[in-house]
Amino acid sequence: MLSGQTKLCEVHELGRTGNDALDDIRRNKDAVEAALAFDFINSEPDAHGTEVLADLALRMSLNPALARAVPFVLQKDPEERSLFERQVVEQLHHALQKRLAQLQSELEVQDPKGAERAAAVDNIERELDVALQRQQEAVVSLKRAEDEQRQASAAALEAKLRIKAFVPEYKSAAAPRDVKQEELRNFEAGALSMFLMLRDFKVLGTEGKAKNAKGKSCR
Repeated sequence: MLSGQTKLCEVHELGRTGNDALDDIRRNKDAVEAALAFDFINSEPDAHGTEVLADLALRMSLNPALARAVPFVLQKDPEERSLFERQVVEQLHHALQKRLAQLQSELEVQDPKGAERAAAVDNIERELDVALQRQQEAVVSLKRAEDEQRQASAAALEAKLRIKAFVPEYKSAAAPRDVKQEELRNFEAGALSMFLMLRDFKVLGTEGKAKNAKGKSCR
């Protein structure tokens, strides 16, 4: 989850940087197209148009002397411009067209990348949604397991306490039984001893009677 969030932040940052660059290209393209729309070669632009063109001339790294001459040349009627001034205007027009072509090429390259970045963000967000759902399910399962563990621990403790409370009663009940068992063992031992003694005595008495009867018959 943390790894996914980190990755999403990185992709968002890359997307933000890429989108900022893409927005700059679009703004510059719009500005150049608007400047070319003034048709400053054949007409005299207004004050705002002159300001925009002069700013673009400085930003497009024209020859410094030509860039400084742009605002003064544009304020003249096209018919009154000198050869040098017409060259300044034509060079500005050519530079704007070249810059527009560059911006269009950059835009063609950057537009698909912007779509790829957006798709990457969508994919990561979906993955994070799945990871978040799994995390929430894991939290619920963990809580359920913890509750069951607490219940089992409580039941085990209650059973131990019951056993502990039952021990004195058990001992009290078992004591007479132990006495009876001891008496029974003693009785069984005595009875067995008596049986063995009587059995031997009976055998001896039978043999004596047999001998006496034999003696009487001889006489």
